[in-house]
Amino acid sequence: MINYECVIVFDGLLPDEEIKAQQEKIQEIIIKDGGQINRIDVWGKKHLCFEIKHRREGFYTVFYFSAPKGAKLLKELDYSCRIEEKILRHMICHEIKTKTAEVAPAASATAPAEQTAESVPAPAADETAHTTEQSAPATEQPAPAAEQSAPAAEQPAPAADETAPTAENTPVETTPVA
Repeated sequence: MINYECVIVFDGLLPDEEIKAQQEKIQEIIIKDGGQINRIDVWGKKHLCFEIKHRREGFYTVFYFSAPKGAKLLKELDYSCRIEEKILRHMICHEIKTKTAEVAPAASATAPAEQTAESVPAPAADETAHTTEQSAPATEQPAPAAEQSAPAAEQPAPAADETAPTAENTPVETTPVA
């Protein structure tokens, strides 16, 4: 089974009952054609960046589902979304989970900036007097703080909760399906 996600923007002027009926219709299409719904995220009514079919608001719903390889489910779902007038836009994408090794450097990338003030030692009293005599305010360039921070070995490792792969912290890449 291959994991997919389908983002659907329903007409923002529809009543809640009609939106729920449309969501159930999409679920039935996915299940009928051999798919399995993993999760549904209802984002709610959002303001659109530009008008779509003369509408300024849309109701966003994301369907996460699995489908067998080679199933006609994707074509059927795409066709149903295209002909339905109550759907402003839709997009079906592969759901690709990235490795957790790529997550750890991103979490610790902000650590040097946070610890710069703590990790750079303060100058001694006699060094302070010496540097103030030689410094020229107009030509002095501050040293970049990130490069002069303590070595990476001295920085604390991220907490175990940050590096453990979970649904909340595992990044998901999506690619459009043709």
